[in-house]
Amino acid sequence: MTFSATAAGKRAARGTALLVPVKIDEMHSLSATPARLSNELLAFLESDEVDAEPPQRPVPGLINQIEADGRKVAEASYPFTVYRHACEMADQWCAVQIPCYVSEAREALALGQGDRVPQLRRDLNLPLRYFDMELRRPMFVFDRGSVTTQAYDVQGRSAFVHRLVSADEVHALVVERF
Repeated sequence: MTFSATAAGKRAARGTALLVPVKIDEMHSLSATPARLSNELLAFLESDEVDAEPPQRPVPGLINQIEADGRKVAEASYPFTVYRHACEMADQWCAVQIPCYVSEAREALALGQGDRVPQLRRDLNLPLRYFDMELRRPMFVFDRGSVTTQAYDVQGRSAFVHRLVSADEVHALVVERF
C-alpha cells in the first residue's frame, strides 16, 4: 500500500506499508498468527492486486548499508513500557506509537551525549527526511522494553538505527535519516 499527503499543494509525506494478513486464533483475546489469504478472499482481488513474490524487506539492508558506510558517533539505550494508551485491540502495541518511542530515545541520546557529539543536538532542529520501520513481534500492555539507538554520521548526514527489544527479542527495527 502506497500513500502520500500534501500540504499547501506540496507533497509533505510519502509512504509505503506492507501488511501481513493474520488469522484470528481465538476470538476473546484476538490472538492471531500470520496466515495467507483464503481462496475465498483472494477471489475478491483483481489479478494485478496479487503479488506472488515474497515481499521486499528494505530495513535490514538499509541498516547494513548505514553500518558499512557510516561512522558510529553515539549509542545509548532508552527504557520504555507499553502502557494502555499506546495499545490497540487485544492490548497489543499500536504501530503509530512506535515513532514516539524512537524519537524519545533519539532526543534522550542528543541531550545526554550532545556535548560530546554536537551533531546530535543539531539534528534536533532538522526535518526528518526518511523513516523506515519493520515490525517483527508484537508487544503487549505493560511489557517493558528498551530502544537501543545508534547514531551514525553518513557523509555528513545523520542516521539513527533503533532496535526495540525486550530480553533477547527484537520487536521492531527503525531507521531515521535527516
